[in-house]
Amino acid sequence: TNRIVPATAALYAAVVEGRVTHDGDPTFARHIAHAHVQPTPIGDKIVKVNKDSKDRIDLAVAAVLAFVNAEIAPPTTDVFVM
Repeated sequence: TNRIVPATAALYAAVVEGRVTHDGDPTFARHIAHAHVQPTPIGDKIVKVNKDSKDRIDLAVAAVLAFVNAEIAPPTTDVFVM
């Protein structure tokens, strides 16, 4: 939680600001669609709708963590494409 909450906020801000785009990959889109926001005392994090759900969110979580790591060592372009 301590790592995913600020990472989720950073990716959300980048999406809203148009700094992140999505190439339309259907598997990635499905994982993003299955991810839900869960409020915590320190901020929002992405989770499955319930822990027993068979819907996968692995790529959504990976995107959040990859984005934060890319921000630490930014790519050479102004837009990060997932």
